[in-house]
Amino acid sequence: MMNSEIALLNKIREKFLEERTKQEIQIAQWAEKLYKVDPFILKDIELPDEISLYAFMPELYKDNPDPRIYEQEFAAWKELEKKVNAIADKYNEEAKRCLLEYQQLNSNVQY
Repeated sequence: MMNSEIALLNKIREKFLEERTKQEIQIAQWAEKLYKVDPFILKDIELPDEISLYAFMPELYKDNPDPRIYEQEFAAWKELEKKVNAIADKYNEEAKRCLLEYQQLNSNVQY
């Protein structure tokens, strides 16, 4: 391999590691929020024991990842994210409805 090819491969690997690190941080932040949620709210979702990029997509940490396995891991992660977001959306809508109801009741109160 020529030096320019090696340099290019190193640059690509460095970019991959930077992006993977960003994803690790994003999932860690997401997990931190999830751990604060009342378990009753998430009772219908089977959360893994460990919530991390490595736990969801270990294929990203292999020297020669199999794209098919990675796609399956990614799809499973997106499905979990979709379920959690659906619950969050439901509770956000409920909170908006309660706030609107409170505002309406409060506007009728005479001081």
